Amino acid sequence: AWNEEQQRSFFADFIKKVQDSLLIIEHEGEAIGLYHGNLMNHNTYEIGNIIVIPSYQGNGIGSDILMQVIQKNSRLKMHLQVFKENPAITLYKRLGFSVVDETQTHYIMER
Repeated sequence: AWNEEQQRSFFADFIKKVQDSLLIIEHEGEAIGLYHGNLMNHNTYEIGNIIVIPSYQGNGIGSDILMQVIQKNSRLKMHLQVFKENPAITLYKRLGFSVVDETQTHYIMER
């Protein structure tokens, strides 16, 4: 089950850990989200997080960023995890990702 306090703590710790490789998504000078991904090994790139604030979701921003990441890393296997309830699963499938494994709460997807 989702625990808001636990998730906020996890997220704050995560931001501190990856702050040097985190990209802020901006629109007209306003921070509207973030992106983090990294090379896991010599042939696999992991999409760690892509977050767009709700008022900007549904405008193709996440899709554009993901397509740029896919194009830039086209020679690599792409890997991500997504909450099973996350509607972005449809986007990931449309961009060529498929479910290769799952946990109780997440799908593990690759392209």
